[in-house]
Parts: sequence; C-alpha cells; structure tokens
Amino acid sequence: MALSKIDIENMVTGELTATNGGTGATSFSAGKILQVQSATSTSVVSEGSGGTSFLDYLSRTITPSATSSKILLLGTVGEPDQLDGRIKASFFRNTTELSSGGKIATEFGRGLGHAGTEDHFFNMANMFVDSPSTTSEITYRIKVGAATAADIRVGNGGAGNLICMEIAG
Repeated sequence: MALSKIDIENMVTGELTATNGGTGATSFSAGKILQVQSATSTSVVSEGSGGTSFLDYLSRTITPSATSSKILLLGTVGEPDQLDGRIKASFFRNTTELSSGGKIATEFGRGLGHAGTEDHFFNMANMFVDSPSTTSEITYRIKVGAATAADIRVGNGGAGNLICMEIAG
C-alpha cells in the first residue's frame, strides 16, 4: 500500500488565528483540519509491582480554535509485553478517561503467553473523535497499565505515537 504525505498547510482555508491578540479563525468550513499536534515515545514504560493503575505513556496539548471543533485522536502503544498479565491502554482528556470508544485495549494479552516468559506483540492502535466543547488548552494522554495484578511493559522495541487533529465543527 502506498503512503501519502498530507500537505496540511494547503488544506486549511479561511482566516488563520493571528498571534498576539489577533481576531481568530472565523471562516473555516466544517470538516477542515485546522491543526495537528503529535508526540512520539521510544521510552519503555513498565509496571513491575503487579498494580492495576494507569501510568503516563504519551501526552500532547492542543488548544481548539472554536467550541464546535472536534479532536481526532490517533494513538499507538509501542510493542506491549506481558508477563502473565493483561495490558490496558486508554485516551485521556486532561485527567478524565474517555468513554469506552477511547480505549486502545482493555485486556490485551490474556492467554497469549508462553508460561513464565515474556511475550512480544505488535503495536496496539486506536482512533477516537472527542468533542471537548472548549477553546481552553487541553492535554490529551495515552495511559497504560496492567488490567490484572501482573507485570507489564510497553515500548520495548517499538515506538508509541499520539496525534491530535483539530477538525472544524
């Protein structure tokens, strides 16, 4: 499958937000991509105490230009390992976990193991459309954790990505 480069600058039309007290975006058509923010991690994040809480994996801030804007989230979790456990991963808006559609994985890894050894899997990925209804800065996050009281690790050989795209509403 051929890969295409998206020319964001030539896709955005209308009046762009001016810096230092400008008038703001006023004439965008619905469905246009207004801005893209992204983050990549090649770090290993692990939970070795058998806990089930979420750990920060990736984060990126974005400030919507209108309350009607939607935010398209694209996320991957780099090469998850599981040591006799299951991995969970979700999108968060600030500190709030997004609805069930915002989950990247809820119990990835159960029954896929070689007893007593680590298992390596492909990257996990998901997309989610959020309607934050604000023009205040938002921090989107991907958090990972153990779905059961077991040890997990992500990013062990694969990069994770978080892309936040503002879409005109």
